Amino acid sequence: MIVQMEQPITIGPNGETFVGKRLLVGIRWTSKDEVVREEQFHGLILEADQEGLVVERADTGSRVVLPPQLRVAASGEYRLRATGEIIRDPDYLATWKFDQDELPHLPEVARGI
Repeated sequence: MIVQMEQPITIGPNGETFVGKRLLVGIRWTSKDEVVREEQFHGLILEADQEGLVVERADTGSRVVLPPQLRVAASGEYRLRATGEIIRDPDYLATWKFDQDELPHLPEVARGI
């Protein structure tokens, strides 16, 4: 069976339509073109515009900043490799590859008081 991926959505000034939606994230971290680790998590989109997404991670509660691009998720169950947790019917998917020598970790946003 061939699954056709939808074209990525690049978020512009209409970002408010993504706020409150659930996002499943996959990141491949590399160094000198070698994969050094992979990370998966899911969370709620808190902010979205052409500058990026702010996502509150379901696993840690931290708020991370991601690039403003995602894809519509097909309905179904998605299993996180590291934990075995099953995510049912997320709204969006996002995958990225980052060079950890340039970006050692995802930028975080402090919670408001």
